[in-house]
This record gives sequence, C-alpha cells and structure tokens, in this order.
Amino acid sequence: MSSTQHHVAWLEAKAEKYVEDAKVFTDARSSDLQVGGLTGEQWATVYKAVAHELRECAREAAELRARSWWRRG
Repeated sequence: MSSTQHHVAWLEAKAEKYVEDAKVFTDARSSDLQVGGLTGEQWATVYKAVAHELRECAREAAELRARSWWRRG
C-alpha cells in the first residue's frame, strides 16, 4: 500500500468513526449530553460535518494521486 493509499484509508476510517460517534450522540437523550453548551443532536451534526470533511479530504487525496500517476504513466 502506497503512502497516499494509507493516508486515504486512514481518513476514511476516521470518517467512519465520526459517523459511529454521531449515532451515539443522536441516540442519547439531549439532557444526558449537555456538554459545552451543545445538545446531543447538535454534537451529532458537528460529528457528521467532520466526517463529511474527512471523506472529502480522502477523495481529493485519491484524485491527486490518480492524476500524478496518469502524468507519469
């Protein structure tokens, strides 16, 4: 596995973990998760947004690798 593939896989795994954590926040009662002034549903939204950004980074890294490979090939 190349370094780029490793980084893409790491980003995708991190994104999946954030999605799993968002589900935990969604399932919890809001009164149980009043942390930092945010409710469980608000934390779930934050975690989903982070997961989305991680996936975008992974996609962009994979595309950059493909483009550089195409130029060399």
